[in-house]
Amino acid sequence: MSTLSQFIRALHEGEQITVAEDGPQAESPASLRAAVALATGVAVRAAPGSAPQADPEVFTWAFTRLCHVCRLLAFRHLGEGEIAPALTPSAPATGTAAAYFAADVAFRLMPSAYGLAERTSAGDPLLAALRALADAWPLAAVGMAPAAQWPNS
Repeated sequence: MSTLSQFIRALHEGEQITVAEDGPQAESPASLRAAVALATGVAVRAAPGSAPQADPEVFTWAFTRLCHVCRLLAFRHLGEGEIAPALTPSAPATGTAAAYFAADVAFRLMPSAYGLAERTSAGDPLLAALRALADAWPLAAVGMAPAAQWPNS
């Protein structure tokens, strides 16, 4: 069993992450709030100058998407039909510094995930979903090739 808060904590405490084939399991709101606070605190301390307060709803949404990316990378037998529902790029709220900061904190690992998927299979349908997330959240795509250089764009 793997919850979203366990996933977030493992990422921010340098532990091995664990993802379940069926996605993150249900958990208490208090546990999730504590993980959000931990990750936000780490990001704020690492940010140059002052960082905005992260939008907790976008933060949770973005880390859920990242958890699904890891799940789809780990369980390669999951079909293309699993990708769209797991990685829909529509966030709960956008257009604020708090929303962009929250997504950036979660998606800063997206270039690494993209590279892993690309090395695994250049024709992987997961790549298109990751490019859609990168288009929606361009700060998170730093380190990825510009959209004009992506194959099949």
